[in-house]
Amino acid sequence: MWAPGQVAERTFTGGLWSSAGSAISPLARLELLDWQIRVRGGIPGLRWLVPGWQAPYSAITTAQLIAVPPMSRGVYLVTADGDSIVFWTRWGTDILDHLEIHGVPSDRSVSRLPWGANSYHP
Repeated sequence: MWAPGQVAERTFTGGLWSSAGSAISPLARLELLDWQIRVRGGIPGLRWLVPGWQAPYSAITTAQLIAVPPMSRGVYLVTADGDSIVFWTRWGTDILDHLEIHGVPSDRSVSRLPWGANSYHP
């Protein structure tokens, strides 16, 4: 459920990789609210380019750091129903810190994907 007036506890700018579509950095914005995480477009006028995604913390079963050579880093998130996204950012450990406070299982070991893997959904 979108809560347009709700203020995020933390906000990060980056890119998005999902089955619904993808966006390069800095078009996506990840917002950590008090009960859920949501990703949406972060630049007014271009928000329609970024597919929205949200999940309550209780539905997230996996949060893991990932890296794709040469420079892409991000957080891979999976929900109990199998929905998943990658949020591309260099602030992955900060995102995991916040998710852990809300009881989300996190894996801080960095999974290194092969070069070009960010062209496909995980």
